[in-house]
Amino acid sequence: MSRSADVAVIGSGVAGSLIAWKLSQQGRRVVIFESGPTRSRQQLYQGYLKKGNDHFYPPVPEVFNALTEAEESEKAFQYFNVLRLAGGTTWHWGGTCLRFVEDDFELKSRYGVGVDWPISYQEILPYYREAEKELGVSGDFPESLPHTSPTYCDKRFVAAGERVGMPMTHMPIARLRDSYDGRPGCAGFNNCWPICPTGAHYAAIVHLEKAMAAGAELRPEALVTQLKEGRKGKIETLTYRNAAGESHDFRASQFILAANGVENVRLLMLSKLASKSNALGHYLMTHPGGEVFFHANEPLYSGRGPRTGYGYFGLTSGAHRSEDASGYFNVSNVIDPVRDLADLEAKGFLGKAFGDAFYERIIHQAKMYLSVEQLPEYKNHLRLDFDQKDITGLPKLVAFCPTDSYSERGLTQMKRSALKLAEAMGCKDFQYSTKTDESHIMGATRMGTDEVESVVDPNCCSHEHRNLFVLGGSVFPTGSCVNPTLTIAALTLRLARHFK
Repeated sequence: MSRSADVAVIGSGVAGSLIAWKLSQQGRRVVIFESGPTRSRQQLYQGYLKKGNDHFYPPVPEVFNALTEAEESEKAFQYFNVLRLAGGTTWHWGGTCLRFVEDDFELKSRYGVGVDWPISYQEILPYYREAEKELGVSGDFPESLPHTSPTYCDKRFVAAGERVGMPMTHMPIARLRDSYDGRPGCAGFNNCWPICPTGAHYAAIVHLEKAMAAGAELRPEALVTQLKEGRKGKIETLTYRNAAGESHDFRASQFILAANGVENVRLLMLSKLASKSNALGHYLMTHPGGEVFFHANEPLYSGRGPRTGYGYFGLTSGAHRSEDASGYFNVSNVIDPVRDLADLEAKGFLGKAFGDAFYERIIHQAKMYLSVEQLPEYKNHLRLDFDQKDITGLPKLVAFCPTDSYSERGLTQMKRSALKLAEAMGCKDFQYSTKTDESHIMGATRMGTDEVESVVDPNCCSHEHRNLFVLGGSVFPTGSCVNPTLTIAALTLRLARHFK
């Protein structure tokens, strides 16, 4: 087992696997450190079938919670589940691959809120296209792969949107209609998450396997606990702990931290790096959101075909962003039997009457998920909590990231839009609940040109340590309202092109 490499990559999710593959193709000696074990798709799927719906994810220790239960004022997230597993959390993601819009990169210049990115939409555009090709994204751009056929539920939402002037468009999803790049087309199991049983739905294991085929070494169950600074401000070694609990040092010429928005921050803090920056751990963002549930006045037959197909994007850009957050919502093609079962039971339904009423309710069910942006604010932060440890023995992080008034106003607008669409479908029982997406952790190692107000430069290189790079949502200066994975992949491919 080697003790050194040209490049050490920490994390094997979408960013880590993509960069390892690209750099291995360039002839560099790359070693990937993954804190979790390796598992096959079949092992994960069988594990889910045995576990049932108790939890979307496999049992501990492959899932961990890096965030502590803090005081009420600091409870930004009540949980934050991330897979410690080769291939990362994309084994169990929804697959949504939306591009940021041009507004997102110039929020301060155009609307006087937030900050501008140090790179433009035009600079990242070719890498969006490359990322869509690599992940196998089906969408509506000319270069996109063909998307899966709309379900009956999708068609009814599209028709309702047309009646009220709310055009519903196909969601770009890393899910294939036809065979592509060794992956099969979607079989319509309605099991995109917790795990796609066939591989039509993208997971980073695709590029992890490509990286290893190109010469990269994967070191599973190798938890990196520290990065050590050497001469002239460069990182010289990392320390990792193997499955037996033994600690080892590893040397590399360059280090790439790609361990997700929480772990990136924790490792830098534990290593006492980026100490000159005021930004490390600050400007934390996520995606405040909500869930809409109702029964339509016609059958929708949700639960057949892919879980997500269409969405509404009418408020993702525009002058309203000077006052309230951008937002979008998507249609969920998933039934929620528990909600109706509980209600019918409470109302005393029994026997055949119960079965008939339950069936009638299920086929009319409709659900939408709302997402809005959150502005970067210094007060929103992550900090180490040395009094509480996660399952690895490392200190947990306390998160402070309350939903601000800007996001609340955006949610109000999105809720009105969702209600308008629901009413067009004959809704009489509109139900709304707040739901923050704890998996979209962004901003706490943000990029910029000011070495004090940011952690990395526009090429994701640490200002203080010029052989250390950071990848993931943590480098985002602003978070948009859309899912971050495609932008993470695009920034990763951009770094691979400029890597020296």
